[in-house]
Amino acid sequence: MYGFVLGASKRALGNSTIITSDRVLPEYKNCKLHPKLTIGNVNIAERCASGALCSHVIGGFSNAWGGVLTPLNLKSLRNAFANRNVKKLHKSYIEVLSSLSKKFKLYSFDGYNKEIVSSHEMHEKFGLTKSYLLAPKSSGSWSTFGLSLEFALREMCLEKNIKILVGRATIISRLTSSHEKKCKFQVTLDDGSKFQCQRIILGAGFAGNVNLMSSLVSGLEVSSFIDHTPMLCLGFGVLKNNILSTEGSPIDFIARNTQQSVSFYKLSDIPLETLRDTSAFGTVLYKIPKFIKDKMFVTQSWSKYSNSKGSEGKGLSAFDRLSELFGMFGVASKYFFFFPIVKRTTKFSQGFHYMCPRFSSFDKEHEEIKKYIEALEKNGELQILGSLRIEKPFFEHPSLTLMAHSHANAELFLNKSSITSDNQLDH
Repeated sequence: MYGFVLGASKRALGNSTIITSDRVLPEYKNCKLHPKLTIGNVNIAERCASGALCSHVIGGFSNAWGGVLTPLNLKSLRNAFANRNVKKLHKSYIEVLSSLSKKFKLYSFDGYNKEIVSSHEMHEKFGLTKSYLLAPKSSGSWSTFGLSLEFALREMCLEKNIKILVGRATIISRLTSSHEKKCKFQVTLDDGSKFQCQRIILGAGFAGNVNLMSSLVSGLEVSSFIDHTPMLCLGFGVLKNNILSTEGSPIDFIARNTQQSVSFYKLSDIPLETLRDTSAFGTVLYKIPKFIKDKMFVTQSWSKYSNSKGSEGKGLSAFDRLSELFGMFGVASKYFFFFPIVKRTTKFSQGFHYMCPRFSSFDKEHEEIKKYIEALEKNGELQILGSLRIEKPFFEHPSLTLMAHSHANAELFLNKSSITSDNQLDH
C-alpha cells in the first residue's frame, strides 16, 4: 500500500477501491500483545494462525513504528527478491524518501554526519551506506500515531478519486464463468456483501496477505518464516562527538557497517507508557530520576544473527547471540562510549519484520504455490506487495525496502482499472 500512498505519479487509477479494516476483532480489543502496538488503551493487532502479528487499523503498523529506514545494495536486493524488478526498486528508494520528507522530518546518518534532508536534496544526497530516520514535523511521536500513513492514504484517495471501503475481505475467489470475461475475481466481505473485479493488489502485510491468499490456494499455510529479533542493551553511555539530539524521535543516533546496524535511544526520550508497560524491570526504569536517565541509553542491534526462524524452525544459539553482542560493540565503539548493564533479545514474532515464508497446502508444495502465484502476477491479475515476496533474508531494517518494493510494483498497475484489497497497511 505504501506504493500508492507515496507514489509520485498523478495519473488516474480508474475505478478503484481500497478495502481496509479499521479495528481489531472484539476478542482482541483489550488484549495487549505488545506495548508498542497498544496506542492509548486501544490494541491495533491480532495474532494470526502463522504466529505473525497483523494490524487491523487504517495505517497498520505505521501507527506505531519507529521510523528507521535503511537501503540495501543491489546485491542484497537481488538476493531478497530473486532478481525481480530490482533496478526499478532501487530507484524507488529515492522517490519514497523524497515523498516521506514532504510529510515528516527526515534525518540522514552518515558516520558522524547527521542532518535533516529535504525533498529537493534527496536526489543529490541519497547514499546506499547511509541510514535514515523519520520524525513527526509537528507534535506527536511514533508511539501516538505521529508517523501514521493513514493521513497520506486518505489524501491520496481524495486526490485520485479512489473509494475507501471499511470492512474485511474474508474470501477471494477466481471466477471461471465464460460470461464474466472482464472480471477475474469475486471478493466477499465480512458483512456478506460481494463484488467482482478485474485485478487485485494485496497490500495487507505479511499475515494479512497470507489470510487472503488462503482462499485462492486451498489449505494454504505458512509452516515457517523469519523474523528480526534484535538484541537490546541498556547501559550508561556518551557519544564521542557532540551530536545534537533528534527532535521528535527517541533515537539519537544510528551507526552502521556492512554487517550490522545499531540504533541508540536515550532512555529519557523513550515514551514513558511504552517503557512502563514493557516489563517489571521497565517499571523500575520508569521511576528513575530524569537526570540519571539522561546518561543512560538503550541500543538496538540488527545483524545476520538477528534473523530467527520460527514455527517449525528454530531460534539462534547462545554463540550466535554472543557474536551479535561483540559485533554491536564493534559498530558502537567508533562513535560511542558505552557500558552495558542489561541485555535482552526480542521474542520471536515481536520484531514485526516478517519475511521468507515457507508455504504448504493440502495438495501443493512450496515451489508449486510459488509458481501459481507468479503465474497470476505475470498475467496481470494479482500483485502482492510487501514482505511476503522476500525470499532470502537480510539484516537491515526492512521498512524502506518494503515501501520501495510497493512503490515500484504499484506503478505497473496505474494505467489499468483495479481494486485493491487491504486489511493492513504494513512498513
